Amino acid sequence: MPHDNIVSLEKLSLQKLPASQLHGRLMTLPARDRLEVILGRGDGATVVGEMASQDLYLTVKELSPESSLPLLSMATTEQITYILDIEAWSGDLLQAGSCLRWLETLLDAGEQPFLNWLHHADFELLVTLFKQLLDTAPPDLDEGERQDAPQQETIDGVHFFSIRYPAHRETVLNILRYLFETYQPFYQELFAQLLLGNTAEMEELAYRFHAGRLADHGIPDRREAATILFSLDEHQVRRDKVFPEISGVHPPTFALIRLPEGELFRRALQSLGPAAASLQEELTGLANKIMVADRLAPDSPDDLRFAVDKAIAGINLGLDILSGSDPGQAGELLQQVFLEDLFRLAQTRTRAALRPLITPAADGWQRRWPHGINLLDDPWLEQASLFVSPTPFLVRQETEREDFLRTGTDLDRAALFCATVTAAGGLLPALEARHGARFWERFRLWRHGQHPSLESVTLGGLLFTAAAGQLLTGSPVPEPLPREDWASRQELLQPAALVQALLDLADTLLPPADREKGRAYLLPIIERYRREPAVAIDPKLSPFFLFAGE
Repeated sequence: MPHDNIVSLEKLSLQKLPASQLHGRLMTLPARDRLEVILGRGDGATVVGEMASQDLYLTVKELSPESSLPLLSMATTEQITYILDIEAWSGDLLQAGSCLRWLETLLDAGEQPFLNWLHHADFELLVTLFKQLLDTAPPDLDEGERQDAPQQETIDGVHFFSIRYPAHRETVLNILRYLFETYQPFYQELFAQLLLGNTAEMEELAYRFHAGRLADHGIPDRREAATILFSLDEHQVRRDKVFPEISGVHPPTFALIRLPEGELFRRALQSLGPAAASLQEELTGLANKIMVADRLAPDSPDDLRFAVDKAIAGINLGLDILSGSDPGQAGELLQQVFLEDLFRLAQTRTRAALRPLITPAADGWQRRWPHGINLLDDPWLEQASLFVSPTPFLVRQETEREDFLRTGTDLDRAALFCATVTAAGGLLPALEARHGARFWERFRLWRHGQHPSLESVTLGGLLFTAAAGQLLTGSPVPEPLPREDWASRQELLQPAALVQALLDLADTLLPPADREKGRAYLLPIIERYRREPAVAIDPKLSPFFLFAGE
């Protein structure tokens, strides 16, 4: 059955579900289909009100604010407050421009949601906002002073001000008119604070209330979020988790729908039955911590999905480590162990496996070579670069796609990769021992070749050049080769002879324990040389050898 037909059947079935049962399945649909389902029901406002604030916000962002006006018109004050908490703040600073743009979007959705939010907004927030929006003048200026002052606007004929954001003038005036007409003492106190109050204290309180609301939604501050980066060994994993009582508030569901089919975490969840629902909030909280700790953009759906996928991969790896890939045991672990502990255990094991790359030895090849990790040849360089990134990725051989480390097998592959690269990297100090420290500083490279500068030189290039020197002159020196009569010398550099010279050289440079890994490192480069010997004939095209300049 075509995918579109499946989606249509799903939407049709969702039209018939009670609103209280819809929240979990609604987020499995694309954002536009979610909107269509909600608008096609007679109880759309109830459905929107049942959505977790983060689910609604993600839907709004996926649709764009303009396309989501029907949803915003039905949003609750708490949901709108959540949107503004994410959109209008950058760290501990309120961004007046962003706040105004979203308030205008609310007005476009309908006056009532805007007025409901304004009625419940923190006084400290409004003081902080209007401190950025207005230049105010004392009410006791005489007529002459007032004529010379730049403040031209007034609502009550007493307090005069100018608006720093002329493009948003009507929005600012609408807010002030509403305050003046519905709650004059509040309006008077607002201007008193703007003129005489301690606005720094108000800003601090506004931020604290903002941070408290985010914490209620499982979004911590940076200090708390950083705890997911702390190391955790297996013996430190707590097994005393108690499932909380399920409240009447639906937890966000956007995280659970990202679980890959067939993965251990998903199978373990399925073994729990209805109890799995209580893990939603825990998983969302972990994803939110990752968002903050990795300094991802909270207003980016792509960043949020990345954080969720990273959390799921880490939990899966942690479960795999502790359960030995047994879904039944993994299900028991989900009931005993906090998801954050599983994630931290996975991160600790990953860092341990990648330590040779992440924290190279002081006298190792990465520190000796002036361009560090770029000494590696492809495909080793590509994978090494992904391993040393803030979030390590593994290139899966079967799909050639980048993915998180998800299983113990992935950890083993990573550890073997690092061991292979570390062993092969030992060829550099071995060459130095033969040819002098920093021998590459003598190189005069041909600027028209594939290695025009030291930055492009690789370990394979050094060894292939030395092996060629062995065949051409009887001396395996990794000095750039002369280009004169290069085509005629190709007879001496046939793949069979060159590969043998290369392997013999590597074996003499490496200790016996590292020779197998050294050969494993060279194997993909050798295979490329066997497939493309013709490329080596033209010095301009050859990626295998270093050539001397004029």
